[in-house]
Amino acid sequence: MTQPNTPEGADPFRKQEPQSTPPEYGAPPQYGQQFPVAQPGFGQPQYGQQPAGYQQVPPGYYPVFNAQGQQVLVPLASPGKRFGTYLLDAVLVIVTLFIGYLIWTLFTWKNGQTPGKSITKLKYVKTSTGRVADWGQSAMRDFLIRGLLVGVISSITFYIGYLICAFMIFDKDKNYQAGWDRIAGTVVIDVSNIDV
Repeated sequence: MTQPNTPEGADPFRKQEPQSTPPEYGAPPQYGQQFPVAQPGFGQPQYGQQPAGYQQVPPGYYPVFNAQGQQVLVPLASPGKRFGTYLLDAVLVIVTLFIGYLIWTLFTWKNGQTPGKSITKLKYVKTSTGRVADWGQSAMRDFLIRGLLVGVISSITFYIGYLICAFMIFDKDKNYQAGWDRIAGTVVIDVSNIDV
């Protein structure tokens, strides 16, 4: 039986002491040492912490948890695409005689969408959780806040209130949130090229 390579006079079966200096990033840590902490940067999780916390999110993106519980960066919906979706929803209301649109909406709310958003591949995400809005959150955003609250204010102000809320989507510093998004705590993301 051959002896392991050990320095002269060292006991090969004695427990090795951990290194006094931490290993370089990427090298496996020795027994009993702390994991090295990655330098903060875009998309680099820190070892020993909750995975995924993005240190810097590039403009035009939002961190969202997907169905597998992983956090991914997803592009925010552009104001142009959102405005087009508003128009599409209006056309769908007319074409489906509102009743069809209402029934369709009851199915799309579970995915954080309206019928127009399901066609244009947009979804709304709760800012408090980073997850796509569920049916109840979608109903609160679209029916209670956008429909009733903003609707009542708009009817009193000759729809100026609705226009102000709608044109808030051009505010890049607020993640292109419309007025009802700000009240509901949602952002709209573009899922054309990603499954969330």
